[in-house]
Amino acid sequence: MLDLVGGYGISLFGHNHPELVAVAEDCLRKQKPFSAQASVRSSSARLSARVGDCTGARHVVTFGSTGADAVEVAIKHASLARSRLLAGVQARFERDLRRARRDGFEQMAVPEVSAPGGQHSGGTVEQVLTASIAAVSDMRRREPVFVSLEGAFHGKTAGAYAITDHAGVPEDLVVPGPKRLRLGRGDWIPEKIITAFDSELVTVCGVEPDGAGASAHAVPPVPDRGVFRRADTGRGWGA
Repeated sequence: MLDLVGGYGISLFGHNHPELVAVAEDCLRKQKPFSAQASVRSSSARLSARVGDCTGARHVVTFGSTGADAVEVAIKHASLARSRLLAGVQARFERDLRRARRDGFEQMAVPEVSAPGGQHSGGTVEQVLTASIAAVSDMRRREPVFVSLEGAFHGKTAGAYAITDHAGVPEDLVVPGPKRLRLGRGDWIPEKIITAFDSELVTVCGVEPDGAGASAHAVPPVPDRGVFRRADTGRGWGA
């Protein structure tokens, strides 16, 4: 593949500017090691620090050249956050099950519980936790789900293009990417964005033993959802 763009601003100083050519020739003559993409930008460093301060947390700030860069990062961050959250939930259930077996209350009865995503049938502590571990493990094997708006354009890199509306695009030009749910133009309101994930919800329960038995509590559903807005407002919304 040939990249014939070369980067924005490549011709700011014209072609073969004599001072730039002289510096390049001097570096080659002296065999100085250099990286063509390395630079020190004090303004970017200050802006990065301010962005980090606004979040209240320590982050690595990377500047991209297109909106597609931002969409790709958002997709990766959402997928990573989902993966870590589910891993944490599964580890907690596995720890609780080991504790129940160790302390001898794994056969304690747990009543039914209702929650978004379905009804949990109850059973013993061991049965409830084993079922929840299996459900979370199954969710971890599934790919995350993203929702995007009909007619929206997010870029032509693989991930961004996968959640872009492909109306009128030949099928062989559509690159496989993240699983997505497409919302119509009239459905782009908070309530419908949230309910679009109803089919993805799964009820999992933890247990809390007490003197009289054990009670189940439904863990908040973990759909693969998150909403972000493109900074270049002419391109629409993505989620």
